[in-house]
Amino acid sequence: MTTDYYYDESYLQWPSMAPTLLAEDVSSLSEAQDKALSIVPLCSGIMSAWGSGSIIYMVCKAEKWNSYKRIMLGLSVFDCISSLAIGLQPFFLPADSSQRVWAVGTDATCTLGGFFQQLSLANIWYNGFLSFFFLFTIRYQMSEERMSKRYEPVFHIIAIGHPLVTAIMGAAIGAYGELKLGHNCWLTNYPDGCVSCQGSEEKEDPNAQCCLTPVLAYVYAAIPTFFVLLAVIINNLLIYCHMRKIVHQTIMSANATDAVPSTNSAISNYGNLSAEDSGPAVLATVPEEGEFQEDDNKVEETPAIGENGESQNDVNKDTAIDAVDKETTIASDSNPEDLPFCRQNPNANNPPAATTTMNGSSIAQKQQPTIEPNDLSTEPQPPVVEPSSSSHPPDADIISNVKQIQEQQRREELRNTQLQKIHDARQTKRLREVAVQAFLYVAGFLLTQLPVMLLGIMASSREYTAADDADLFPMLLLRAILWPLQGLFNYCVWIRPSYLRET
Repeated sequence: MTTDYYYDESYLQWPSMAPTLLAEDVSSLSEAQDKALSIVPLCSGIMSAWGSGSIIYMVCKAEKWNSYKRIMLGLSVFDCISSLAIGLQPFFLPADSSQRVWAVGTDATCTLGGFFQQLSLANIWYNGFLSFFFLFTIRYQMSEERMSKRYEPVFHIIAIGHPLVTAIMGAAIGAYGELKLGHNCWLTNYPDGCVSCQGSEEKEDPNAQCCLTPVLAYVYAAIPTFFVLLAVIINNLLIYCHMRKIVHQTIMSANATDAVPSTNSAISNYGNLSAEDSGPAVLATVPEEGEFQEDDNKVEETPAIGENGESQNDVNKDTAIDAVDKETTIASDSNPEDLPFCRQNPNANNPPAATTTMNGSSIAQKQQPTIEPNDLSTEPQPPVVEPSSSSHPPDADIISNVKQIQEQQRREELRNTQLQKIHDARQTKRLREVAVQAFLYVAGFLLTQLPVMLLGIMASSREYTAADDADLFPMLLLRAILWPLQGLFNYCVWIRPSYLRET
């Protein structure tokens, strides 16, 4: 059986390959297309590495770290590795066997590129665990202490351990090589001399060993990526449903409090509080540079959520409550000497003279006559009350004081209701901002990974070769642009809260 080889002018660039390449192994890309697929990922990778490096700098500069910052630190570190590895892959390809225009590497550099390509899978793991962090803090209100002690160590062990172990194993067994589709080095043709056993076609050589590459690809990347993708989708759906429920409850609570009538215009004006009345600490938003609030002087503590089931820490009173408290004097906090209905009776220690002064009106009571045993037939006489010198009955002052107490109670209830409305609105806004941050991180992750996943599904459905490069050029170019860019997207989401506050 003779094999027909394919020759054309392109072999002038690789004369040593002419006797070995089959027609299906010759790339159908033009020189301009080949150069575009080599330079575009390098540009995207540099921008992404800059974005991730900026996040690393800001996290390391922070005085206090939390679970969110540590997860973002791990994500950014491995995104730098991933971005640079993808950008440099076209230059790591072996010059003596690759058809790519700018392939200047060796088999060792291709193995090194495959090692870092597999290690960058930690970037995908961290994206999944970041979605779990937002789920625990928003939906289940998990505390920072519980998150950092119980769940965060597991996140880091899995996110770093699996990619590192598989990357070392792949390099040790020599499983990395140039892929037929694209400008990358990864798992291919392991062991050496193996043949593909996919499909119904029988092997030409019965003694040839089947390639284990598909099995390794599933263990190394396909299964973890599918798990992360499924977890990210489910987690964000749970966050979305929880936020809809919170917003609905806030609206119903606001409508219920609005239906409470005010007693008079003074109380109504007193209760009409707004966000502007609360001083400089207006409604809390997501903390600066994407981090959660940790400062004790902030209004709300992170919905680091009543610990991602324990009770939350007490919320510190902000200047909104202080401003209202300055305007309102509660009877329990007042000096008894200053209240007209609590003035002390100077003759309180003189029971026989029982003269009580209340708001200027005096009531004198005479001591009741003593009934002797031999005078039991005599009926007791009622106490004689001297006429009051005031112009109105003495009961009017008591009624006035009771009304004043009731008015203060109503005023205090209305004040507490309005403050609760402000607190609920603040908390809802805060949770909504955190949920938006979670959705934006997921959007950046999916935008960078979907072209890669789509090409992987296409490659698994049929055997693509270098001859199909030209037909798949638009998809290959889209992957080259988006795949290394997640670091830049993460940086934009990270600084978004600060940018919104400044504008």
